[in-house]
Amino acid sequence: MGHVNRCAAILRKLKDKRVLAIASTPQIFPLLNENIPYINLAGLNSSDVYKHIRWLVLNYDPKVIIMDTFPHGLVGEMEEILKESNGKKILISRHVKQEVTLAWQEIVNKFNLVISVEKPLQYKYANYEEIEPVLLRDANELLSAVEVRKILSVNNKIPVIAAVSTGDFAWEANFFNLFLDIWLKYKDIFQPILISPNIQEQATYPLIELLPGIDIVIGAAGYNLFYEVKATKRQGIFMPQPKRYDDQHWRARKSPTPQTTEELENMILSTCSQLHNHEIKYINGAIKAAELIRKFI
Repeated sequence: MGHVNRCAAILRKLKDKRVLAIASTPQIFPLLNENIPYINLAGLNSSDVYKHIRWLVLNYDPKVIIMDTFPHGLVGEMEEILKESNGKKILISRHVKQEVTLAWQEIVNKFNLVISVEKPLQYKYANYEEIEPVLLRDANELLSAVEVRKILSVNNKIPVIAAVSTGDFAWEANFFNLFLDIWLKYKDIFQPILISPNIQEQATYPLIELLPGIDIVIGAAGYNLFYEVKATKRQGIFMPQPKRYDDQHWRARKSPTPQTTEELENMILSTCSQLHNHEIKYINGAIKAAELIRKFI
């Protein structure tokens, strides 16, 4: 239950088992694309979310319940349900703001295992594993640069820059227009690709498959985009966004983060002139996560 992309990435490694994803978001495309059974509770109030999940847990009696980031659910709906369940409890932990983790420590102590997908682990907990970032594809599943550029119908002679939206409509509109204004000044230097979960087409999912054919990625510093860019050794320019829980400024603290339009423009031009090809090799944390979960099934 929780983060859709990480859920899809891990459960696709467990398809030989009976799995069910429980989500609460309109952006359900990863689960659909990976053919993972799911229930989407988006739009329900907290009381109805609680009733639906409680019925599912007590009726199906799962051997394992996996929570992502929020140990008691986004609005606390899971705290009582976890007590009633006979199943093992596993928490997928990523970095969130420190004041939040302090409040969650007590309930985390009741989990059988904490899997930290973003180092270091923030909780004081004996039974935990730190693994590499969880991604939707292994390195050997990625497309080649030639295949990607054919799909995207882009010119092979100049750099390709992808502007990737978070999905927030207001931020997306400002970000894309800012990016296109810069491109209009430098059409001969780079070519733009705009990627948004609000216009999620099969051709651009999953993004990590396309990254070998993209030279520079610009976007917020959310978990997925940040670690996909790092894993595929693309050049990243990050614009961390303030979030209630996710600490994007912490994640991007050692990466280029422009503060003004002029800085963004200069970073784009500078990065375009310093591109290098790197062999893509990485370990997908989804493999290890699935291996750890299997021990409880």
